[in-house]
Amino acid sequence: MYGRYVKTFSNGDYTHLWAAIFTACELFREIAPAVGERLGFVYDRQEDANMTAYLNWMKSEWEKTI
Repeated sequence: MYGRYVKTFSNGDYTHLWAAIFTACELFREIAPAVGERLGFVYDRQEDANMTAYLNWMKSEWEKTI
């Protein structure tokens, strides 16, 4: 898990930046349900899917400008 956490830091390269963002999302998706349950919250998987779709859209829009 630590190795994946380290991959959430970008070196400033465009491709690496997006990889870091999506790695961070994957880690959050993996850990958040258990943390939420422990604190009395439910992890909203639909909100996760919406956010991921938005990030994919943002990435594709940004790629059109470069």
